[in-house]
Amino acid sequence: MRDHGFQWRDNSLTLHIYIQPNASKNAFAGLHDGYLKISVKAPPLEGKANEQLVQFMSNLFSVPKSAVRLQQGTRSRHKKVAIDNPRRLPDWITPAR
Repeated sequence: MRDHGFQWRDNSLTLHIYIQPNASKNAFAGLHDGYLKISVKAPPLEGKANEQLVQFMSNLFSVPKSAVRLQQGTRSRHKKVAIDNPRRLPDWITPAR
């Protein structure tokens, strides 16, 4: 599970993320030591990078922002994010079985 950066539990998807703030664009940037590397344009100040991460995940998985929960890592580059009932999956996430 950690080698893919995500795991499923019922209809919830948990992502293990390594965030790169101050990037040129918001994007999935591959794997980084078993974490999904996500780049965001926002700086890591006053929660701006976390806010942009939640917005990016909301758009990526076609869910409201309220369905994206930052479970761990509010002040760290390593984060654990849960997505409730994702409506769309990017090609780097395999569907639940």
